[in-house]
Amino acid sequence: MSDVKHYKCTSCGAPINFVPGTDTLVCEYCGASVPVSDLLKEEKNAKSFDWTAYAPEELTATPDKEYVCASCGATLQSFDSQFVTYCPYCGNNVSALEETKGGMSPNLIIPFNIKKEEVKPKIREYLKTKKLLPKSFLKVAMNADVKGVYVPFWLFDCEAEGEISLHGERSVSESFTNDKGETETREKTLHYRLEREGHFELNKLPVDASTHFDNKAMDALEPFNYSQLTDFSDVYFTGYLAEKFNSTPDDEMQRTKRKIQEGITDFFRETERKYSNIRIIEDNTDVKIDNIKYAMLPVYTLNFNYGDSKRQLFMNGQSGKIIGDLPVKKAKAFTWFLGTFTVVLAICSLVSFLI
Repeated sequence: MSDVKHYKCTSCGAPINFVPGTDTLVCEYCGASVPVSDLLKEEKNAKSFDWTAYAPEELTATPDKEYVCASCGATLQSFDSQFVTYCPYCGNNVSALEETKGGMSPNLIIPFNIKKEEVKPKIREYLKTKKLLPKSFLKVAMNADVKGVYVPFWLFDCEAEGEISLHGERSVSESFTNDKGETETREKTLHYRLEREGHFELNKLPVDASTHFDNKAMDALEPFNYSQLTDFSDVYFTGYLAEKFNSTPDDEMQRTKRKIQEGITDFFRETERKYSNIRIIEDNTDVKIDNIKYAMLPVYTLNFNYGDSKRQLFMNGQSGKIIGDLPVKKAKAFTWFLGTFTVVLAICSLVSFLI
């Protein structure tokens, strides 16, 4: 068995937790605070992920270890899916980074910027804007537990070079003479094949590295503000859960290439403003991976049952962006449609009357 590092108050012995949006850890019992910088001085340099020495087989090896809590003497079991971040027996915050897969810790981290007590009020306001949402869903969601989790991501620095074919559209107005000899105009959509070539660079392209989180949900939580990326320290884990990666960069390569295509498409949507509905129809670019960093990014989760289904709400723990799989009340949807149809019908009737 191995000992673990503890983060507890030097005044009263209670756990100290990182306070989002600050550079401080605070004791919730006596109020004593400790600057993050003071704790960083005491840290030992841990072996972190090194892309230049990347070996996929090493990343799949998870040490099977048990740790001893120095505060209460309890035995802490290392789990394959999560870091050991606290002792469930005495509640103290602990760290055992040597249990990381391949013995390598993350390179970077974005600390939580939003406090846990701010999550439900923000989600409440978000759900209130959803007009077709059943009222009972809001009540159930507000009773769910909020969990702050550091989710593992691979950040890819990559290049794409070569030729690409795009589809684009333009709408034009044209005049014509109707059967009555009157001149009218109509909209016409022209379709184009756009041939482009060049060199594209994408830095810190994020791809989540845990199969425990839905890929589309994690993509939807973007963007993260990389100006707040800092060198990794487990000090920021205090008070939060932290997931281990279980998907290697090789496992995520196809998804990475797909996100590169999406990035290139977004680039052309911005630069080729005279065209609409731009999409890639042929991609002859070569992708080169220049570097990969292992990062931990902040996410709040709410997991709960609603009716016969499991529901999840996610919040970007840095920006506050919220996404989730929301139900629609059929009666509300029909009422909304009927109301919209009535308004349209009234407008049409008014136009007919004026004519």
